[in-house]
Amino acid sequence: MLDKYPENVKAIQLLQESRGFKEVTPENKKQVVEFHNEVVQKYPNSQAAKRNRLRFLDGEEFRQRFDEYLRPFYIKGLPSVFIDVRELLNDAEKAKIIEDLCVKHSQSLEEKNTFFGSDQQENPCCVLWSYLFLAGYFNWKEDFNRAMQYIEKAIDHTPTLIELYTMKAKIFKNCYNYKLAGETADKARLMDFADRYPNNLTVKYKIRNGEIEAGDALLKTFIRDSSDANIHELQYMWYETELGNAHLKLKQFGPGFRQFKFIEKHFQDFYEDQVYFVILSFEKLTFPCSLISTLIALENTILELMLILSERKMIFTIINGT
Repeated sequence: MLDKYPENVKAIQLLQESRGFKEVTPENKKQVVEFHNEVVQKYPNSQAAKRNRLRFLDGEEFRQRFDEYLRPFYIKGLPSVFIDVRELLNDAEKAKIIEDLCVKHSQSLEEKNTFFGSDQQENPCCVLWSYLFLAGYFNWKEDFNRAMQYIEKAIDHTPTLIELYTMKAKIFKNCYNYKLAGETADKARLMDFADRYPNNLTVKYKIRNGEIEAGDALLKTFIRDSSDANIHELQYMWYETELGNAHLKLKQFGPGFRQFKFIEKHFQDFYEDQVYFVILSFEKLTFPCSLISTLIALENTILELMLILSERKMIFTIINGT
């Protein structure tokens, strides 16, 4: 399977288990690392294999391999690099190594346009991606002052990059300053009217700031039929959730209750559609047995979410006195 899908993390994990490494212990960790080195050697272009190997490395070896993994992202200019390695930050030792290495890279690129420990001149945009990575890292670390310093440096370097403004908006959001978050996300939206993501981000932050009418108007710019009925038919649950919470903050319990009722209806529709699919498949004898456990897990998850929403609905009912 890896020959055909070298980016399939699940396939790598199954191959690891087939080698007898279902659980990684201090006793077999060295063998697990050797196994992942073999996988990377066999599939040198697989980012999943390289990233998966980093989970089992420590100390100087981790630092070296992470450096090798990180540099191509900076050189190619991929803004998703922080999201790609975020799971590694759950290990405090690895997080410390990543912070130290990335700060040194940023300083070196800023001063000499070279990576730390290298004399080779790099693309001038490498420092931009190092700023964006560190802004995301310190935002995750909740060191918002340093996050803001790096994102401001990035904007000064390239003021026309949309991703910089969406990151800055997220930093404001994590500081619970929804007014500035909405204004910053709106700057990103104005750079590209065809991009749905910054538009939806602006809608979310404006609604959280209590600007419900402004957020609603922006959302409808991407909908051909902008009637309220059509919005609910499209199942914009993130929008209904934000709108319901906004009404709750404004103590408008009736409209808030109505939004959560729509969400509950969506999940009920999911449930009924899946039941219909199973019945129809059995009637036509086309139901794949491998999907049975997947569908059961899906139905259980949907029911759990419906219970959560029912609890929220009960809260509204009690507060509203009905």
